[in-house]
Amino acid sequence: LAKKCCALAEAYGVLLYANTFSLSQIRIMTAHDGFAARLPKLFRRAFGGGVDFDRCPPEESAGKRSFLVTDPAKIRAIFAAVGYDPARTLAHQLNLALVETDCDRVAFLRGAFLAGGSVTDPRKRYHLELATSHGGVCRQMNALLREMGFEPKDARRGAGYITYFKQSGAIEDLLTTMGAGVSAMELMSAKVEKHMANAMNRLTNCDMANADKVTDAAAAQLAAIRRLEAGPGLDTLPTPLQDTALLRIANPAGSLADREYGVDNRYSHLILLCKNETGYHNLCRLVSKAFIDGFYVKPRIDWPLLHEHAEGLVCLSACLAGDIPQKLVQGDYEGAKARALELDSLFGRGNFYLELQDHGIPEERKAAQGLLRLHRETGIPLVVTNDAHYLRREDARAQDILMCIQTGKTVDDPDRMKFDSEELYLKSEEEMRRLFPDVPEAYDNTARIAELCDFNFEFGNYHLPRFQLPEGETDSVSYLRKLCVAGLQ
Repeated sequence: LAKKCCALAEAYGVLLYANTFSLSQIRIMTAHDGFAARLPKLFRRAFGGGVDFDRCPPEESAGKRSFLVTDPAKIRAIFAAVGYDPARTLAHQLNLALVETDCDRVAFLRGAFLAGGSVTDPRKRYHLELATSHGGVCRQMNALLREMGFEPKDARRGAGYITYFKQSGAIEDLLTTMGAGVSAMELMSAKVEKHMANAMNRLTNCDMANADKVTDAAAAQLAAIRRLEAGPGLDTLPTPLQDTALLRIANPAGSLADREYGVDNRYSHLILLCKNETGYHNLCRLVSKAFIDGFYVKPRIDWPLLHEHAEGLVCLSACLAGDIPQKLVQGDYEGAKARALELDSLFGRGNFYLELQDHGIPEERKAAQGLLRLHRETGIPLVVTNDAHYLRREDARAQDILMCIQTGKTVDDPDRMKFDSEELYLKSEEEMRRLFPDVPEAYDNTARIAELCDFNFEFGNYHLPRFQLPEGETDSVSYLRKLCVAGLQ
């Protein structure tokens, strides 16, 4: 509103896309509080202090406010300001003299959009439109937009004329041009979120469809290698191939550097809890490495990296997606036992626990039988846990719907991602103790693990990285100021 010409151009856009713009009445209706607050200031700046809304009635319908001009003298003054002759029969046309400069055109578009524009929720579809009752205005608006580098489309809707855009990029550019950069960024964010959700949904469906095939193939490969190892076949291979086969047996998921889809996007879960400050720093290093060096579909670490940063951590064998439960479900008891002994040795007795779960899933019962056998044969302690995706049992339905929203599916879609249990809630001690009543020590170990984790964050102190000043600089603040000034210049 600082420039009179821009204020006039914006007010002109408002008038042409207002609900009524005639010699007898000017009516502008809006449900937008920001526009309602701006409109009186805009008209005073564009048409002078004597031209104001002569009455502003309260809301007339569903959250909308009406701004009226009915005084003939005020209407004639407005007509004269925008170059219209009140004495002539009016068929509104665009007065190009008011939109000659770039800033005037931007202001005109802003006014037209505030009065007659709308944007559809981008999470559903992309659509921006300008609606007017003047056919000539619509045609000339489209021509003006094309001069500005846009490609609008037009249509009739009842007695109205519509200029519209459906491409998200064009909508973002138009909003930015009108000065609504924040709205354009929100639209872009929503678009990115939508695309990521769709991509994740496709990836999830692909993973689910291929999970059994990948698992069966990996198991068959390991079985073949073990048959070679048991017989004379492994010794007949060249030494490099023998080493590769043995490495494949020890680490079937490959290494952190591998990026082969169908193999390296398959991973297992493991629970790591920090006991002390050393454990916290090791956990931070593992998480950082997982995102910086190991990210492929999801952040990952590998077994060698875990061996480097195991001090100060408590480890649980995890849910059904853990490496040990997966081996047990696949019938690879010896592989599960080898991994369990490896982790018990790595973290130390009393710092590694075999995790029992029962959410009513058949595979969990098979895994539990193997875990109990591992406990009897190795002495590795047990702990009973329960996945908690929601607070109460009755929240299962709401969580299921939330997953549909997140993955862009409906509850009726048979191929959507879905949990096969309604037991994934925060259970009471009584409910938990009913799951495995024959191993009461497994419940007591939950308290023991909590006691082991004795790390407290230090609050009140900043832990910022130390920046090494270049030679000749002695003060970081003055050096930062120097860099900023140089950047501005």
